[in-house]
Amino acid sequence: EVAASQDYPNFRPTLDFNFAAEKKLDPRITYRRTGPASFVNEFGKVVLVGDNTPRFDHDPVTRESKGLLIEPSRTNYIKYSTNLSGSGWGLNNTSNTLAPDVVAPDGTTGSVYENKENSSNSYHATHYTGSIAVTSGQYYTITSWVKKGPNYRTDINAGNYQFYCSRGTGSVATVSINSAFDAFISHSNTTTRSLTKYQNGWIKVTYSFQSNQNSSSVTPHWLLGNGGSYAGNGASSVYIWGCQFEAGNFPTSYIP
Repeated sequence: EVAASQDYPNFRPTLDFNFAAEKKLDPRITYRRTGPASFVNEFGKVVLVGDNTPRFDHDPVTRESKGLLIEPSRTNYIKYSTNLSGSGWGLNNTSNTLAPDVVAPDGTTGSVYENKENSSNSYHATHYTGSIAVTSGQYYTITSWVKKGPNYRTDINAGNYQFYCSRGTGSVATVSINSAFDAFISHSNTTTRSLTKYQNGWIKVTYSFQSNQNSSSVTPHWLLGNGGSYAGNGASSVYIWGCQFEAGNFPTSYIP
């Protein structure tokens, strides 16, 4: 028991660690971090920052402050993570076209690409062509933001959107995002897949997998439909932004 007569101080602590409420660091605290990184601000926008900038993260759905963001060091192995028309990307019966008026999750324009299917009777995808090495038994996580294009079809293979890694993973990640486009849902297929709704119709899709062999070059694919062959209509599309491939069994914040 605490005696009712016990006196308590009536002043604030000299060093405040309530980062979630304060959203700033005491000037006596030294903070260091190497490389570009990101966090979600109180408006649900992805904010990109440089070295040594403290990040105070927020829930993208509730906008609640989550406090100081501390993460393990990770590398995004997709070098051209927003420029899907760059030298690091290839096409499979699709086209990647810059959509200059579409607002990205970071609130900017000019970095979002529309991935549109052609009319071939085949699978439709865009894929990263850079060399990404994986190790047998190691976990990896793929992440990106996707958004309905102006002619997005829900009648093709249940309207699924899919991540797929060829060479050495043995895993196909099918994530149905149709209902998430219209209203936030709690996605509970497995703990390795997740959907998170962001502002302006964006959905952050994440999938973690364990590699089943060593490979010097895996190829992540972003597929329309569920990866099967179908006759495209030449118009159905999705917007893609912020592609990430990292070593680990859970995603970190977007690494530009």
